[in-house]
Amino acid sequence: MSEQQTPDASARAPEDVAGVLPHTAFSRTADAIIYRLGVIFSAVWFLLVLVIILNVVLRFGFSATKIYIEELQWHIYAVGIAFALAFASVTDAHIRIDLLSTRFRKRTTSWIEVIGTLVFLLPYCALVLIYSVTFVTNSFASGEVSISPGGLPYRWIIKCTLPLAFLLVAIAAISRLTRCIAYLRDTRR
Repeated sequence: MSEQQTPDASARAPEDVAGVLPHTAFSRTADAIIYRLGVIFSAVWFLLVLVIILNVVLRFGFSATKIYIEELQWHIYAVGIAFALAFASVTDAHIRIDLLSTRFRKRTTSWIEVIGTLVFLLPYCALVLIYSVTFVTNSFASGEVSISPGGLPYRWIIKCTLPLAFLLVAIAAISRLTRCIAYLRDTRR
């Protein structure tokens, strides 16, 4: 492809770091969606910096402390981290035990990923999804607000990030799982 025909890097899912795992139809779609959402939600870090600067200016410049601004900082930080989980999985930027995995063959690490995803990651995501939806609905139904005077209302909004983030993590895990299985099924390897 010529330079002009190359699609925008943010429009496609990144390649596996090792360059070995084949993509599946599901992984291409899921990874591209999660990658785009990750790029979009990365803007929260800029927003977080602005809110921190505002808080510092108000506190040290005007001796004014606003509880809702401090809470907003933590909420923005939580949103950034929550949505970065799936993005890190899709871009293969999450923490691994490279000391061990570099010593194994790619087939062995693929088997470890399949077993770890099926036994640990997906059940954990399912538990978080089951319980966090109840957590959010209870917060919404009770009209939960901050316990701090002058804090933020509508706590259910920030609590919604938990099931949404873990849904994306589960989709990213299933995407990686399909890629590992496709790799293991390839008899040429």
